[in-house]
Amino acid sequence: MIWLFTIGLADLKLVDYQEPWQRATWFLLALAYAVFQIGLMIGSRLGEKISDWLTAKRGLQKGRLKFELHPERLFGICVAVSAVGLVCFVINVCIRGWIPYFVKETGMYAQFYTKFYLFAVAASMISGLCYYCLKTQQLAKWKKAILIFCILYSTFIFPILVVSRGTFICSALSLTAAIFYLNKKKFWVLVTCVVVMFGVYEIGSAARNYTSDQLNALFQPSEIVINPGTDNPLEPGENPNHEDPGELTFQLPGKVAFLYSYLTVGHDNFNEAVQNATEYTYGIRQLKPFNVLLRSSKIDDVIATGERYLVKPYLTTVNLIGNAYYDLRWFGVGLFVLLWAIGFGAIESCYLKGKGVFSLLVLGNTLTPVALCFFESWMSEFSVWMHWGLILILCLIACITVVPKKNPMKQ
Repeated sequence: MIWLFTIGLADLKLVDYQEPWQRATWFLLALAYAVFQIGLMIGSRLGEKISDWLTAKRGLQKGRLKFELHPERLFGICVAVSAVGLVCFVINVCIRGWIPYFVKETGMYAQFYTKFYLFAVAASMISGLCYYCLKTQQLAKWKKAILIFCILYSTFIFPILVVSRGTFICSALSLTAAIFYLNKKKFWVLVTCVVVMFGVYEIGSAARNYTSDQLNALFQPSEIVINPGTDNPLEPGENPNHEDPGELTFQLPGKVAFLYSYLTVGHDNFNEAVQNATEYTYGIRQLKPFNVLLRSSKIDDVIATGERYLVKPYLTTVNLIGNAYYDLRWFGVGLFVLLWAIGFGAIESCYLKGKGVFSLLVLGNTLTPVALCFFESWMSEFSVWMHWGLILILCLIACITVVPKKNPMKQ
């Protein structure tokens, strides 16, 4: 629904940089939506089989290693991860000497990055696990207070202070998934979470210190005609004293144009790619997130020098299928969307059948590329895979037990 809603908004053409889309653009957007639905159905069945297999493996022992969830470890994991994130943030502040939220200069948040910042951002995903502990475990009041602070810090305080809307959205979606699914998927709960997310997102946007004039210059709201007048002569019998209402026009305020552009510019940039792209990158763009580990200069060079068509140089986002199109055109769109949808469907099915805490966290992270499909090729970004990697590590910490070696002398 988000996909269709943002496409509909983009078709209104409310800012000047927008232009009519190519027919091929409409076809590929429809193809992606249709293939995604097919992939979800396949993934749902696959997820049920995976859940059954994981259930059968509970308590499995390989050598001295035994795999079984230890719920009593979850509180300690939440506190430890939150503490690491907080410490890394403090170290980052000490290195830079300032906090982005309190700096008036525009764009200073982009210069806040150090290697410690990466760990601080990764730790923000712990919010969903903290809520799971609050909801499902019998805890002392002081432990509940600590978990509430961990949620507030990771989801609200830290993202606002570093002026990182992306970090906030990722953490908030993880928290939203936990709240929604652990409260019997009540619709009003979801609506409340979305309203809170929107409010905090606006705070993060305001903290970037753009003035109304700057926003108007950047996003160029169009002049919208509400009530076009008429220059036609009077018809026989028409009252000559009737006043022509004339044209009523208005422009989106700068902040509204900013939000509108956020929701739509990924699709407009995709149209630019469809209209202008001539080269193929043969799947290399999909390897971008893994190059953090691969360290291949060839991958970096191909991505850095490859085609990138934008409606405006500073509006750099492209929708979920953008990089897939640059890689393999329509075949890439169909292939990668099918694979992603199968994965997303399997993840959701695994949680719905097994109700495991870590499958819930994986599902929460999956909401980032799904809910923000209009804005970014999230599957080609490191952050999504980094959070999934963190969840895997936490799962191993919570589940693996080293079985003491038997002493043959005591037998």
